[in-house]
Amino acid sequence: MRCARLCGFVGPMRPSTSSTSALLRGVAAANRSTLPSTFRLARSASSLTGVKEPLEDVLRKAQYRQITEALEREDGRVRLSLAEYLELCKKYNVEEAEGRELLKALHNSGRVLHYESTPALANTLIVKPDALAASFVKLLDVQGEYTKNYVHAKEQELGELRQQLQALETTRKELETKAYKRADTWIRLGFTYIVVQAGLVARLTWWELSWDIMEPVTYMLTFATCIGGMAYFTHTKTEYTYEGLRRHLAEGRLRKLYRKYNFDIDRYEELKRAVERTEQELKTPEVSLLKFQTIALQ
Repeated sequence: MRCARLCGFVGPMRPSTSSTSALLRGVAAANRSTLPSTFRLARSASSLTGVKEPLEDVLRKAQYRQITEALEREDGRVRLSLAEYLELCKKYNVEEAEGRELLKALHNSGRVLHYESTPALANTLIVKPDALAASFVKLLDVQGEYTKNYVHAKEQELGELRQQLQALETTRKELETKAYKRADTWIRLGFTYIVVQAGLVARLTWWELSWDIMEPVTYMLTFATCIGGMAYFTHTKTEYTYEGLRRHLAEGRLRKLYRKYNFDIDRYEELKRAVERTEQELKTPEVSLLKFQTIALQ
């Protein structure tokens, strides 16, 4: 029987309890001596090669996953301030240093853009990179589609503005004509006064009286003219000229006509500026569209 068992014709012998215990103790000892060294080797290799923890491993933590999902749920917002992001991390019990590490991982993966090395962008997160890319596509406008639509819209806007301005411009010109007619009337009356004054002085000097009597009178008339010119300058802050006097009289009358006919001069000036601005934008539509898209992105 012993030979049969040794040759394999009979089932294997049942090992004793003492031999089994010894075998298990040997395996455990081998594991204790081998596994730690293996882990140390893997950790050393990882540190030497500089391999970073992938984003999927980072997002295993529940807090990180919740923060990422909260950023993706930001509807209607393309950008987020760094302070708001850190406040979000604080809400999910994530410290600032840990949150910044998560932000770097999100930036490297392309889910969020954060250019911390750029001073102008260090405090800003782009939480919708796709929206940013779409804006760049619009800015480039390779096929000119957006520029064509922009020019068409601006031409329609310019036409409407010109219609509104034309109605006000017609009324303003009528009122301006009336104002300058009144100013010209006062100018003619002034001219008549000077002619009458000159004839009166000549009559009194050579026919009725003498130069000895009229000399002080002419002096006082000249002095009165100087006082009038100084008073005009004090009131209008412009030099006394016939053209300036005519314009001042017309503008004063025009203001009264505006109030009388309820003419909205502020609306008229606003439309003029809008027409000029729109015409300038149509001269350089690409530059204007770039400015418009930049403002929309903000």
